[in-house]
Amino acid sequence: MEELRRELQEVRPEDLDLKEVSAKIALPTEQIERLIEQVAGGEDWPDCLERFAALYGPPSGRHDKNVELIQELKARSPLLFMIPRVEFGPEGTTLRELRTEEEHVEGALAQHERDGIVIWSLIAADALARILQRHGEPSEEELAGFFETPLIPADLARQLAHGVVLFARGAYDDSAHALAPRIERAVREICRRAGLVVSREPIGPEPGGVRPLGHLLAALKGILDESWRRYLANSLTEPLGVNLRNRIAHGLIGEAQAHDAALLVHVAALLRTFESKEARGSDATT
Repeated sequence: MEELRRELQEVRPEDLDLKEVSAKIALPTEQIERLIEQVAGGEDWPDCLERFAALYGPPSGRHDKNVELIQELKARSPLLFMIPRVEFGPEGTTLRELRTEEEHVEGALAQHERDGIVIWSLIAADALARILQRHGEPSEEELAGFFETPLIPADLARQLAHGVVLFARGAYDDSAHALAPRIERAVREICRRAGLVVSREPIGPEPGGVRPLGHLLAALKGILDESWRRYLANSLTEPLGVNLRNRIAHGLIGEAQAHDAALLVHVAALLRTFESKEARGSDATT
């Protein structure tokens, strides 16, 4: 098995004689322009980021509609959901084996969500560029005040603010690497306040620590709106999705681009909108 793994990880795309398959889609440019103008039309950066988080989405689509679409696709092309398939990732890794009908449906659903998020990330980069053009570079102090909430402590808010400032300065790779781990910490705090277990105990020689981000996002099912929860999971940790947090943390992105960092800015702004229900007598989070 070890020898097979070594051989597999040495395989590169150019060794496989792959053929490029492309497709074109038409985007409603007038609607996109209106959205960007709405986002950038705020009074200042905090106002614009609040609009940025709230005016569009979930970018991955509504979960119930996505499920309907995949079921329609399965009815039209049943063979696509019957033939076993292996999905490969970077560095010769095997991401997932799709064998059962349920696995095929879940894989197709994740890839459909990914397509919507990728398109949104490009729009998000343009929206942030318009905010910068309209309002200039923000101050970290201004943005730290925006990000600080009962669920996001002051020190974490400053770190998120720094990541956004790096984006505004055009340091997209630095911005993405600054934001990704702080977003994970924010999710962990949200889970903790929702009453979920965020740590794990040592088992034998295996050390304890914190639960992986993917496990935490899965645990939020039933606590967060499912469409938005799946947006976060696909954007950050889903192997067949955008998987941005893992790709950054594991060094699988040579250099993060503007659309990568813009997606993380959107996720950070979205997490800032979550609120605790403790004031209403519950530990849940919405």
